[in-house]
Amino acid sequence: MIRKTYLLALLAGLALLVGLTSTIIACSMTGTQPLALFFTETPTPTRTQLPAPQMVLSTATALPVTDTFTPLPPSETPTATQTPLPVATQAVLLGLTLPVTATFTPSPTITWTPSLTLSPTNTLSPTPTLTPTLTPTPTLTPTPTLSPTPYPTKDPKATFTPVPIYPSLSQVSPHFMFVRPIGQGHGNYVSPGYRYGETQQGFFPTHYGVDMPNPEGIPVLAGGDGVIVHAGNDWEVQLGPTKFFYGNAVVIRHYFDYQGAPVYTLYGHLSQVSVKVGDSVSAGQVIGLVGGTGVAAGGSHLHFEVRVGYNDYDSTRNPELWLKPFASWGAIAGRVTDEHGKLVSRVDISVNSINLKNPADGPVNRYVFTYEPSTVNPDEGYGENWAITDLPPGEYNVVVKSGSKSTSMKVTVPDSGLGWAEFTSVKVPPTWTHTPTPSATPRP
Repeated sequence: MIRKTYLLALLAGLALLVGLTSTIIACSMTGTQPLALFFTETPTPTRTQLPAPQMVLSTATALPVTDTFTPLPPSETPTATQTPLPVATQAVLLGLTLPVTATFTPSPTITWTPSLTLSPTNTLSPTPTLTPTLTPTPTLTPTPTLSPTPYPTKDPKATFTPVPIYPSLSQVSPHFMFVRPIGQGHGNYVSPGYRYGETQQGFFPTHYGVDMPNPEGIPVLAGGDGVIVHAGNDWEVQLGPTKFFYGNAVVIRHYFDYQGAPVYTLYGHLSQVSVKVGDSVSAGQVIGLVGGTGVAAGGSHLHFEVRVGYNDYDSTRNPELWLKPFASWGAIAGRVTDEHGKLVSRVDISVNSINLKNPADGPVNRYVFTYEPSTVNPDEGYGENWAITDLPPGEYNVVVKSGSKSTSMKVTVPDSGLGWAEFTSVKVPPTWTHTPTPSATPRP
């Protein structure tokens, strides 16, 4: 606003200067005194001659002075009032030189008009339509369901196939698959007097398993993982040579095969059964209690069998080649044949320690007979006809005695391993003539 006022005043001064210049030119043409233009005198009646006024300008330039002043008579016509000339015009008329004043051209005032900055409108992004991701329902991995290996159905009318002649072996690999069916702290060893395939020199029927003597009520454990295919007494289902031969019994079909054939384990003479058909069990799980049901000659004990191929009495194998020996201990298996390569039965064999890895485990002396003919089965991988387990690792002397002749050989039992002893050209021993002891009356 101040600058605008100053500019207007400057323009007014310029206009006054132009007007004054015009007036001076007019006076010079008419002879009029320029000073008269600036003063309008009011006539007075006195005629006293007054000295001419002396005017001294700030610029020290003297103006001409009139000798006398004769006032004009009053005019009836009213005198027009002169509008004072601008200062610059007066100075020109008076002959004054005004100092040059720098013309201030005001810079145009930049009036900052804030531009309306439009804040970007938040563009609403469309809410994405969520396509539901199908989360697959976790598939529950069921407990392994037994898928039995297809195996030919056994023909009960089939004639007995003679035991084949096996090639000679120098070493064998063990397949100790099962844990002890009786826990530590109880009678978990194989009874040495009535091993698999023996008759105790004809006093008992051929043994199709092994026994572990224990008081009634001791827990019986599953030898391996599998599914229960029989649980209860054998009054209706024949598991042995006759019904109710094993009394209360459990049979497990295991989750593995041996040389393409299914494998079963049987637990007989139980006082109590703790599982039912179709149950899945794990190695070491309690499946029943020791008892004396069925034909349990000799009192309360566990009868343990391994069956390969079929769940029947004719498909047994020697459990001593399937049970895991005591920690770091092993076993010995062997074959005794005649001059024709056929297996010889009822041969008396002794196993005596010579040099044990840990002398504190000895001395060891074990006795066994070769299997009875045409009743029990050798292992498909070994073709053995005798075996003995739970031998501390070390060196042994194995002696085969047939009649008056004896043959011996040294055998090493490795840690948790299986030693092998094979004897050939052995004469058949004399036939036993004694009468076997009658079977005990079965009891529930």
